[in-house]
Amino acid sequence: MASCFGNYNCKPPSFFERLFQKSSPELQTQDLKKCLNIFDLTVQGLAHIVGAGIFILTPGVIRMVAGPGLVVSYLLAAAVLIFTVLAYMDLGGRYRGIGNAYVYVYAALGEFAAGLVGTFIMTEMALAVGLVAVGFGQNMDKFICEGNAHKLQVEYSSTFLPDYLAENVNLLAIALMLFCCIINCIGVKQVAIVNTLTVAFSSISLAMYCIISCMYGSSKTFADSTDPETGRGGVFPYGFSGVVTGAAVVVVSFAGFESVVSLSAEAKNSKRDVPLATGLSFGISVLVYLLVSAAISYLVPWYTLNESTGIPGSLQAHGLTIPKFIIVAAILFASGSVALCCLTTLARGLMVLSEDGLIFSCIGLVAECSKVPFIATVFATVVIIFFTIVFSYEILIHLCAGGALITFVAVCFTLIIISYSKQKEVVDESSGLIQNEVMTEEQP
Repeated sequence: MASCFGNYNCKPPSFFERLFQKSSPELQTQDLKKCLNIFDLTVQGLAHIVGAGIFILTPGVIRMVAGPGLVVSYLLAAAVLIFTVLAYMDLGGRYRGIGNAYVYVYAALGEFAAGLVGTFIMTEMALAVGLVAVGFGQNMDKFICEGNAHKLQVEYSSTFLPDYLAENVNLLAIALMLFCCIINCIGVKQVAIVNTLTVAFSSISLAMYCIISCMYGSSKTFADSTDPETGRGGVFPYGFSGVVTGAAVVVVSFAGFESVVSLSAEAKNSKRDVPLATGLSFGISVLVYLLVSAAISYLVPWYTLNESTGIPGSLQAHGLTIPKFIIVAAILFASGSVALCCLTTLARGLMVLSEDGLIFSCIGLVAECSKVPFIATVFATVVIIFFTIVFSYEILIHLCAGGALITFVAVCFTLIIISYSKQKEVVDESSGLIQNEVMTEEQP
């Protein structure tokens, strides 16, 4: 029976049809505030991509994996990821709603595959934020508190708890997450302002470091440094295998494109600004990684780098105390900025999951005053704090290691399916039009 609401007694879809039903990413009805321009989106991507990785990960990879040849590793990683960047740019400009790997897989493969991917990605992202928060607490304790930070020690942990559980409650990490939660609940524009200030300070600090490297370093240090213990030396002390291994490690440093497309629904002109911001953030981050990785090996011999002190230690080797503390401040601000960006992205992802009915619908509610997913932000913060309390820093690293690569592969695979489906639809429509024209001409 037909009515103004259509044929309401039609047969409902079966269970398997519902598992594989597809959805358009533009069918998101939450009224988020559209206040971000291309500059805000680019800064969001830079804060997430560059972040703390360049300060902490890069020195360790130079010392243990690739040596000065890490510059080539970054070029190799960038060449591989350029296809993922193009996929994010295409999908980000194609759909105007909240963008992430879950949404794109839902549009291409249906609800079942998207549910699996979304659950994995949201969990991995929460673990990644917990990793950054714990790293922030450890760096604060190491550089500022000199190992005297107040922590709630679990005295029996070494006896009764397995190695993958945390031995103490990192109160500094919890404080960071509460701060990020407050900023996110105030408004997304405030998040953009904090990220802008952080990226500006980090950029000035890195530019200062590159200038100091040119003044105090030498090309001999970069090209002819030899480890007296192992005999390894030159630009590629670990050979070509070290360069490839280094590229596989640092590819995680570029994991941040989703923070740009996740704000598509809050961009003023998402169709234009999201693809441009994604490309700009990637290009600028590649340039920064190349310059800083070369500056580190130019300033001090690669084998003298200390994984625990990193860039500040290379400055201390030349007696540069004031620049050292500037870099330490940049490390702490960058860590906080990454946690802020990741929490913003995670909250939008949970909001999409709630709209699709995979989690409680109340989690995706938007606050009227700030136009942000308030409950999703608070819920994500609680989950992240739980991870920082339960898991150790080492196990968080292992749990997050493959998440970025799986996300990149899922997005590229999704773009291929969506593009093929669209092309097939166009061909089918064209064939139908041609057939209709032929039938019209055959009529007397």
